[in-house]
Amino acid sequence: MRELTAVQWLLGDACASCAGASKTGVPSLSIVVVPVMGLAAGDARQSAGWLLPLVCAADIFAVIYTHTSGAHERLLRFIGGVVVVTLTAVSTAMLLR
Repeated sequence: MRELTAVQWLLGDACASCAGASKTGVPSLSIVVVPVMGLAAGDARQSAGWLLPLVCAADIFAVIYTHTSGAHERLLRFIGGVVVVTLTAVSTAMLLR
């Protein structure tokens, strides 16, 4: 495992901040995260490996916050659309195989 420079740490911190902000309603910031993390890691495969735990942690914090804020009824309105889109995607993937 190689040591990270200060610039790589700063770029990683910027990516974490942008990923968190993209979860709060600024989705265009997530476009910046992927190339900047590639610069920080120096390798596309490593940047994907660094981004996955970061995004998973952001999702966990988002679920915890949503659970405590009581916005369940607003989220339940979207479940029908989510099911339809998921089934469509799975069906399309099976047909294209």
